[in-house]
Amino acid sequence: MSNPLEVPLHKLEAAAGSPLPVIGTAAVNDAKENFRRQGFAGVPWAHRKTDGRKDKGRAILVKSGHLRNSIRIVSIGSGSVTIGTDVPYARVHNEGESDYVRSSRGTFGTPHYRIMPKRQFLGLNDGLKAELHCLIREHIQEALKTV
Repeated sequence: MSNPLEVPLHKLEAAAGSPLPVIGTAAVNDAKENFRRQGFAGVPWAHRKTDGRKDKGRAILVKSGHLRNSIRIVSIGSGSVTIGTDVPYARVHNEGESDYVRSSRGTFGTPHYRIMPKRQFLGLNDGLKAELHCLIREHIQEALKTV
């Protein structure tokens, strides 16, 4: 004997389609919005060490806009969506880094410890979670109307 809910569930699944593209787009928009907010999850990014004349008034992490504009949906899989960027320096800004480096003057410079503060722009935060819950709920409600 088959499950009496099997047919309605298949109809709902067919009517709803996947919410993953909508979820991915919301996550991309949230990451890009972090650049406008100059912070992540309500926590402002660390300021630059120096605000030289050429950087005065420029937003943090925005020089050409290449990093911000590179954020996109990377993949949509079975039950998951991944957003990211292919910019090589994105990981260092998003996660922060401290390492020992040689001076740019080669063997004549003094090696030193370099600290890049964490300025997270990608990731799941409470605000994005709430937005995604609303999107999923709306998606399911719309699908239920058509079944």
